[in-house]
Amino acid sequence: MSKGPGIWQREILRTTAGVHTVTIYSIVRARLTEPRRDAFVAARRGAKGLAQAGRVSAYYAYACQRCGHVQDHHPEQCCGRVRPMLAVSRPGRQLAHPAPPPGGVAPAWVNVVPPGRPAGQVPVASTGDVLSLTLQRYCEQLLSGRVAVSARDVAILMRLEREFRRDAERDRLTIARLTFTARRLVARLAHRAWGWPTPDETASCVAELQQIAPGRADLLAEAAGVMLGAAEGTVDEPRSYAAAELCRAAGADPALVPQWTEEGRRRAQAVFDRQVARVARDAAGLEAG
Repeated sequence: MSKGPGIWQREILRTTAGVHTVTIYSIVRARLTEPRRDAFVAARRGAKGLAQAGRVSAYYAYACQRCGHVQDHHPEQCCGRVRPMLAVSRPGRQLAHPAPPPGGVAPAWVNVVPPGRPAGQVPVASTGDVLSLTLQRYCEQLLSGRVAVSARDVAILMRLEREFRRDAERDRLTIARLTFTARRLVARLAHRAWGWPTPDETASCVAELQQIAPGRADLLAEAAGVMLGAAEGTVDEPRSYAAAELCRAAGADPALVPQWTEEGRRRAQAVFDRQVARVARDAAGLEAG
């Protein structure tokens, strides 16, 4: 901040002077009627600079994505979706009950992080995590000379690897089908000019999703979370939110949705960064020409 706070830093300081806690999402929405993703990125960077300078406290708080109401307790139903969101307040004013960061890991510049899970609890491991850990332990025993490898062992490992890759590819295709189907169902319901879908219509949509991934709450959670994170702050957000809600109703594991939401944000940011880089290269080429 060698030249003083930027436009979003000034907006954050002005807003936090009059309220206890406010989310970055609400600050951007209040200033811009149709904000783009780069506005949210710039505001987040502004909050990072102020937090590192000690001028605000940055942490995650439960807040309604529609009205912006911040909840200093366990999340309760509001007019919109309530989820952990990046929030700021003046130093010493932070909430007594901050929310856990999406995905379980907060950036280093976030000042307040709630305690982690109790001792003895571990994150949910995927099949790939278990396989990777097993192979790692096996390699360690090989290097130490404690076990020998036979041709049969090699054949078994190669077969396991092929099966794992085949299962992973099948899961990716299933997630793609879930995403496409959920969005198609929402688009079909959106053509109606009246009210919410009836219970029968909702049950029909849920049954169709469950038929694609029977008993796979993890895949439903991945589809829902990635849709939520990738569309955050875009014009596609309402439709993606509705599609994700169908996946939740179909049995998505609620404990897994936050980490996939963070992954959706990461993917969307990666796409945005590539677009910015391409525009910069094109502009440089025009100047050179």
